[in-house]
Amino acid sequence: MDVTKKSLVPLFSKLLSDSEPEVRSEAVLVIPDAASMADAASITKDMLPVLKENVFDANLTVKINLASKLGKLAPVLGKDKTVQFLLPMLVDLLKDDNFEVRQSVVMNLAPVADILGADLAASPLLAAILEHADDKMWRVRLAIILNMPVMAKHLGKEFFDSQLKPIFNVGLIDPIYSIRQACITIIKDMSDIFGPDWTVQHLVPAVKAIPDRKNNALTRCTVLQAISALTCLGGAVCCDLMLPIATRYCDDPVANVRFEAARTMQAIIKVADASVVKSQIVPLLTKMSSDTDKDVLFYSSQALKEKGA
Repeated sequence: MDVTKKSLVPLFSKLLSDSEPEVRSEAVLVIPDAASMADAASITKDMLPVLKENVFDANLTVKINLASKLGKLAPVLGKDKTVQFLLPMLVDLLKDDNFEVRQSVVMNLAPVADILGADLAASPLLAAILEHADDKMWRVRLAIILNMPVMAKHLGKEFFDSQLKPIFNVGLIDPIYSIRQACITIIKDMSDIFGPDWTVQHLVPAVKAIPDRKNNALTRCTVLQAISALTCLGGAVCCDLMLPIATRYCDDPVANVRFEAARTMQAIIKVADASVVKSQIVPLLTKMSSDTDKDVLFYSSQALKEKGA
């Protein structure tokens, strides 16, 4: 280890500042491996000064690669040095004109969040991330939503409700499909973190409110897909709170909404009481199985096969 600290780490630092951008871009990719052979002192002395220069590298690939790996130094550096050295560099990367650099910082937030814990809330890094909640490049907005569970785990319900929930609500009606889907994807994660009661109190109303905020075929499909995700709450809650909404879309004028309704019914059948399936869901699916649209026909028929419905 002493030989590594005295020889290999300084040598690696020279590669980080190599005159060839291809060498620098490859070097930053192995930052975690180099850090595993060092300690906080040698990283601070030999690597961080060079990495600070890489933040403003003229080569875009170097910056993108750096943004994806820099946060992985946090577990080696520890909390104090992460705050002192890493956070300023990550904040500077978030100011980069290229969206891939900004996106990469957000997508690799977890190691830093794990080290900072609740102190992430007051950090300049989180403030810089939240400033990009309405970033003009949708992939940055997507990265923020996908990392909401990471933030929620460390920052708690109150922070989520005040700072992240408004971003989540806007994401539910975002014109970009991937962002709407990301909001649906994290529903179960958020329920696992904060519990079903919180989910019923906060996320269910957000889903119900979608048509009031923007009502078109795309957002109606989002409602139905979110209902499918909310089956994680169990049959009783789902049937009481969400089934009436899904039912409403079974005869929607848009075929895509109707087949999404059939798929949602299939998800509900998996958790619903048999009596509810028989009395409320089967009659709707039976009617839909004679739909003029072939996709509605297919998905309604598939739903009827679920649990022998």
